[in-house]
Amino acid sequence: MSQEGIAEITRASENLRHDVAELVGAVRRQREYVTERVRERPALALGAAFTAGFILGGGLATRVGSRLLLLGMRLATAEVARRLVSGGEPGESEAEGWAP
Repeated sequence: MSQEGIAEITRASENLRHDVAELVGAVRRQREYVTERVRERPALALGAAFTAGFILGGGLATRVGSRLLLLGMRLATAEVARRLVSGGEPGESEAEGWAP
């Protein structure tokens, strides 16, 4: 193998090492963020986990799942309408003065 080939492999290896280190750091930051949110609002986290499991388990394909989806859409639409009428915007958070 030529010196150029070895140098190219070395650069690629260094780039890969750098990218993996960045990825590991990003995963750690996200894990810390999620852990904080779960500690702040455990009931919300439990509800989100249940919902994800229900959907991934095929629950939306059932009659109960369809009805729950329709109910959720109605509640979400009503909440958005309520917030718009009260002068808020759908993207605002509770920390900015919004509370459901």
